Amino acid sequence: MGVVVAGVPEHLAVEIPLGDVPVDAAVLADRLVVAAFDSEPPQVSWFDSADFSAAPQGYSLAGDKVSTLEAATLASGPAVLIAGSQVDVLSFDFSIVPIGPPSAATPIGLGAAGGDIVSLAVDPNGVAAYGADAVNGTLRHINLDGSGVAADFIGGDWPVVLGFTPADVALLDESTAIVVGAVGSTAQVALVDLDTIIQPQLVPLAGELLAPLSAAAVSVDSDGDGSAWILLENGQVWALEAAEESGDDDDDTAGDDDTSGDDDSAGDDDSAGDDDSAGDDDSAGDDDSAGDDDSAGDDDDSAAGSASRDFAREVLPDAWTLELLITTAPSPSTELVFRAVPVVGSGDDDDAGGDDDDDDDAAGGDEELTAGYLYILGSNLVSVYTTGGAQADSLIMSGQGSGLAAASGADGFAFASLSASSSLAVLSPGPWMEIDSVSPSAIASDLDSIAVTFSASFGSELAGSCEYRFLLGGGITGDGATISGASGNINVGDTGSEVLAGADLPPGNHRVFLFCRDVDGDAGRASFTYYKGYLAAPTNFTVTPGDAQVLTRWNTINSSDVDHYLVYFDSQSFTAADIPTACNEDLSLCSPVMVEQPDGDLGTGDDDSAGDDDDAPGGGDDDDSAVPIGLPYSTVIDQLVNGEAWYFAVAAVDALGNVGPRTAVLSATPSVTGGAAALSGDSGGCTCESSLVISRSRTALGLLVLLALVPLQRRRRTLKRE
Repeated sequence: MGVVVAGVPEHLAVEIPLGDVPVDAAVLADRLVVAAFDSEPPQVSWFDSADFSAAPQGYSLAGDKVSTLEAATLASGPAVLIAGSQVDVLSFDFSIVPIGPPSAATPIGLGAAGGDIVSLAVDPNGVAAYGADAVNGTLRHINLDGSGVAADFIGGDWPVVLGFTPADVALLDESTAIVVGAVGSTAQVALVDLDTIIQPQLVPLAGELLAPLSAAAVSVDSDGDGSAWILLENGQVWALEAAEESGDDDDDTAGDDDTSGDDDSAGDDDSAGDDDSAGDDDSAGDDDSAGDDDSAGDDDDSAAGSASRDFAREVLPDAWTLELLITTAPSPSTELVFRAVPVVGSGDDDDAGGDDDDDDDAAGGDEELTAGYLYILGSNLVSVYTTGGAQADSLIMSGQGSGLAAASGADGFAFASLSASSSLAVLSPGPWMEIDSVSPSAIASDLDSIAVTFSASFGSELAGSCEYRFLLGGGITGDGATISGASGNINVGDTGSEVLAGADLPPGNHRVFLFCRDVDGDAGRASFTYYKGYLAAPTNFTVTPGDAQVLTRWNTINSSDVDHYLVYFDSQSFTAADIPTACNEDLSLCSPVMVEQPDGDLGTGDDDSAGDDDDAPGGGDDDDSAVPIGLPYSTVIDQLVNGEAWYFAVAAVDALGNVGPRTAVLSATPSVTGGAAALSGDSGGCTCESSLVISRSRTALGLLVLLALVPLQRRRRTLKRE
């Protein structure tokens, strides 16, 4: 059976405008796509690949310079590291779509020496990172325990003086870093033995080994298992491997599938499904998760089992080989990324016999097979190669690229930051899907329905098709529930449509994913949300500017379903698909602001045993609320920048947390001339200048005429950026 590789970028899907010049990009957990800007102040912008249509969100940093991004899984969870003049650690909440604002740890300074971290490699355990400092020519130790201590606080022999200007760093394995760079235009490569963490050992590669390298080294990446690929500025790629010891072929026999007789080499079956839970059947030779050298129970064919790793033997200047793998990658070259991509129908004996693993599992090896690929950014091109050097694809973008990031091979997307066009190129493995319309996005009952139109494209390709289906819930892996009857086939350039019956849609707020899979097994995706229930958008929504503030006002909804309201605001216009997360100047308010539904009239009838404010016994008012439901209610968003337009919308929320339809987005521009006069005429509700939650207040309806003059009692709570 032939080999079909899915999960490799094949199409330039779209370029997303960013509004500023990006210096780098990163992707975290296949969903969070981040770009960094070396602006004043430095900033990052991100969007969620679960909903590409949502507008990018932004976050400002306190440092002086940003040079690089690195996605990482820390002990505290997934995070993005932003490095330059300091290292910022931002953690994100993946439980919502789109992903909201980050939680920022204490920035990590670089000490009195300062510096510029241009690349980071994160320890597999997520407790430390190693930063290439281009200013000081050193490798720095970055503590990631959340304490915020300065770089190299660990002491010992840190920082490591490299003797050249570093450009990139990667982990060759869990205890060895590889750093590349240059002295002038001469390539430099060094290994750093991290086996004893406070005494890192610098091991420059032998001069005769580096002699053939004809240009500065600009990037390096590794499979984490002893193989690395070095990218030179002139487009050459060199493969670094541990030199094979005399007579050592591990336990391979004639006819094995190792390209160099040793299953550590590029293209071996380690990257294609080796069964070692610790990732190796290499020099240690065992498949034990603890990496031990027990003589029994391992899957080696040697009776002695494996020996513990001897770094003094392995990390030596001449214990490596360099092989020219690619001669004409895009140049001037910028970045190289390695990815292991799942292989479908690889012909291993999981399905058809001939298993190339040494294991004795009953099925002959049920591990997922993978193939190694190299993504290379240079000029306005991203080219894809196998780790054997064969070119698989080349994608042309609109301008010069500055950084490259790749999701996992299971997801297949890649992203390039484009400095020339201030945008982010999305490189997709399969069709690019777009939701063109959802009408209506809110329905009341099973008797209603939602009409969805959508389209598919394959970049510059003019022909092709994919099979689509709509899924309720789940995530970007397609693990949701298929909606009955909502599936079919769509051709490139066509517009598809489906009508989703209300009876097939559960009540509340839910996300629907559209997946469309091509003949290679690659799936494009898009998503949207709907609301099913009896909440409606608040009516008579208005915004009135004042001095550094805006008064928002709407009519409360006469329904027991309403628990509170959300006031969304941002300095940029937004749509129903966006969840604005902007904050005011002093961070006391961040969008969305929660405003409680006041107690009030929910219908006829009187439940007041005493103190009723009705004019007649048994009248229609069942409440003494000062703000009867259905009358105007307001809140002030203050500490805004005068002279800048701000955008606002309001939605009602029920007791289960379901968010109803939003009002139209309205804009207002605060100004000094607005002042109190702009806020006059408040006929009801309360003006909550810095409240997160507006509490219920009770007074007699007969006192409503005084409400414009007497501020109601309210509960204050400061909302801080997490």
